[in-house]
Amino acid sequence: APSDQSLRRESELAVARAAAERGARRERLAVSGGHLLSAAFRFLGELLPAPSDSSESKAVTTALEATLKQNLADLVEPDDRGRPRLTFALPDATALDGLTNVLARLLVRTQSANGL
Repeated sequence: APSDQSLRRESELAVARAAAERGARRERLAVSGGHLLSAAFRFLGELLPAPSDSSESKAVTTALEATLKQNLADLVEPDDRGRPRLTFALPDATALDGLTNVLARLLVRTQSANGL
């Protein structure tokens, strides 16, 4: 019959293995969520009409994009692999640029539609 110590060791190993599997799954979900969010914003960006060529519109979009990026960047921290992390992992650093560009374009479009 196995000793109490060997049963305890097997139990500890099983608990550690389960925790490692949960951590790996959590990481895969975070990365997948980041890819999904980036793809959704790319999709939204494609649905939007082309940005206006006017210098005023470009200036407003650029300023709003910079503000959004700074506000989000203050909340983003790199994970152990250097990827930006909010509550999900973005696929790479350029994903934040894409997200903020589409957000800025959406907001400018909304403000224009509302006469602001």
